[in-house]
Amino acid sequence: MQDKVSEKKFYNDMFSKSHGDGHFIAHGYDEIYRKTVDRVDGGLALDVGCGTGNHSVNLSKKGFRTVAIELTFNGVLAAKANAEREKAKVHFVVGDVENMPFKDRSFDVLFCGLLLHHFPDLTALSKELTRVGKSYLFALETNALEPVTFLKFNVVNPLLKPGFMTPNQRALFPDNVRRVFEREGFSGFEFSWIDIHVPYKGIIRLLTKAFTSLTAVLPVKYRCNKFVMSCRKVG
Repeated sequence: MQDKVSEKKFYNDMFSKSHGDGHFIAHGYDEIYRKTVDRVDGGLALDVGCGTGNHSVNLSKKGFRTVAIELTFNGVLAAKANAEREKAKVHFVVGDVENMPFKDRSFDVLFCGLLLHHFPDLTALSKELTRVGKSYLFALETNALEPVTFLKFNVVNPLLKPGFMTPNQRALFPDNVRRVFEREGFSGFEFSWIDIHVPYKGIIRLLTKAFTSLTAVLPVKYRCNKFVMSCRKVG
């Protein structure tokens, strides 16, 4: 199960200090949307675990009626302020995504931007997403097939607990995620690969660029640190 106490504390503290502006990936969105929400002609969308609300804002601007849910009150305040600055109409909710306050089959589109890897076991979350969704599920996630991402999330984080991520976070293997959602009745899975990072500086930025150059000969799924998953609910 997810350690919600640690999760809440991490993000409440982060949002209260900086509103999370530098912690979240805020680029590469156009490519992500081309593979996901741009394929859908409007409807009611849920941004699941909305963080700073960047995706919520963009979904609204793309014509979706948009609801966003976030675990922490400070997170919702930051996301709401973001939406107000952008003049985007979004309804924000504080809540646990494993137990959401929505009716069955409420949403045409479920968008999960770097959410799934915060759950060591996806069983409860996948069942809840299945319950509230009725059509499309899109997810941007950490890619455990890429060696540095696997090392950072699945070795360094559990062993050393560095503090710049929550204890829950693990990189995900795409096939494992697919199997979880197949069991819940999703099908038509499509995976694509994208290399996007938080805004690194200094030596970390240089090392990242060097690694990218060294791995350029590898198949794309082994050298990109994120994957995008698209699927659709059956029935």
